[in-house]
Amino acid sequence: PLSGTTWMQMILYQLTTDGSMDFPHIAEYCPWFERSVRSATAFETRPSPRLFKSHLPYPEIPKGPCKYIYVARNGKDVAVSQYHLDRNYVGFEGTFDEFFERFLKGKTSFGCWFDHVEGWWKHRNDPNVLFLTYEELSRDLEACICRVADFIGRDVPAERLPTIVERCRFDFMRQHENQFDPAMESLWESGIRPKSFLRHGRTGEGAVQLTAEQQARFDEKYDKRLRAWGIALS
Repeated sequence: PLSGTTWMQMILYQLTTDGSMDFPHIAEYCPWFERSVRSATAFETRPSPRLFKSHLPYPEIPKGPCKYIYVARNGKDVAVSQYHLDRNYVGFEGTFDEFFERFLKGKTSFGCWFDHVEGWWKHRNDPNVLFLTYEELSRDLEACICRVADFIGRDVPAERLPTIVERCRFDFMRQHENQFDPAMESLWESGIRPKSFLRHGRTGEGAVQLTAEQQARFDEKYDKRLRAWGIALS
């Protein structure tokens, strides 16, 4: 969660269609798995290739003849991003310091970040799992798009690749935010300002907003939980 799900939706949309932006909302093409499963016909009525997004940890994700793309992000940046999301969309009224304490303890709405990343990292070498990081996408978007295309078995014509890359950049998506924000209509009705879901798309915000003491505490827990696995999110 808060690690590039919407970004990956856009990448997959561009790779599996003609890339036009005439869809009403990205969820029309790549809906929540957790919500679609409630309908007995939701899966069968989706056109091929069927894409779903999910925030489920590895032990809870249904296993089947499909492929999984997992995007992880520096946990400090996730904490900052989730704090702003919860303030703008969920109604959290506490301070960042209060939120950070909950985040470290795994008491936020998406559970423990450390458990989530560790669970999927252990399966990064499974043939049907592609483990990417937000930082990799930020550094070399074109290379990551090519990796995704290869993973899902899509041949991308060389002449189309520049357009796909451009449409998957943050600035382009920001211009079409209404097509990615799942609650725009209700946000307007409730008076919450629009254009707050895709905030900046930058890496390293956690190092700016977290205090030195908070960063040290995060690093200590990161060292105990994830560094031994060789997970590098920076």
